[in-house]
Amino acid sequence: MSEHVTQWLSAYQDGELRGGKRHHVETHLAECEVCQAALDDLQGLSTLLHEVLAPEFTSPERLSAQVNLRLPRVHAQSIEHKVWEAGWWLIPVSLLSVWMLVTAVGWIGDFVSAANRWGLFDTTAVGMIDMGPVQVETLPAWLVSESSAEWAGALSGLGLLQGDGLAWATRVESFARNTLPLFVWQVAIAVLYLGWLAIWWVRHTRQEEGQLLDVSGLPSKMN
Repeated sequence: MSEHVTQWLSAYQDGELRGGKRHHVETHLAECEVCQAALDDLQGLSTLLHEVLAPEFTSPERLSAQVNLRLPRVHAQSIEHKVWEAGWWLIPVSLLSVWMLVTAVGWIGDFVSAANRWGLFDTTAVGMIDMGPVQVETLPAWLVSESSAEWAGALSGLGLLQGDGLAWATRVESFARNTLPLFVWQVAIAVLYLGWLAIWWVRHTRQEEGQLLDVSGLPSKMN
């Protein structure tokens, strides 16, 4: 008996042998029990592999749908929502503009007051008010006005508009007319800005929590 043909069995099983080589293998198999047993084992293995179910692959359409579900959702925004968002972001810009305007007005008031003290403007009183020995030109403007004449006369009668009292009245006028309004405006603007910042932080936190909830719910929806 010639040598075994086990090296040709796979090709013979797959039908790849032709002509004399195929005839030689068939003749050998008819005479050799060892090679015939090897061929039977090879055929059994091939049958077993064909019986095993092929794994189910996800179709491209389904895979694309699953990927889209995992992506963060971007909801279509209406025109009203976009306008509201634009107005929302204009709030800090408006507050900053008002703060700059108030600051500029304060600086202009300080400049006018300094120029008035230096005699750059004509501050001659239009009317004279009788307050005893006190000269009208030396009094603060708020005491010279017609609406404050009686109040100024009473202070003059008590001697509060002379010496240190006059200096105190001048400082009170400067604080009430310049410093206090500017301070109140700046505090109000700061409070409004802090309120806007707090609301923005709450909205931003809720949006992040909503995105996390959407992403965490995707696996359950896909299953």
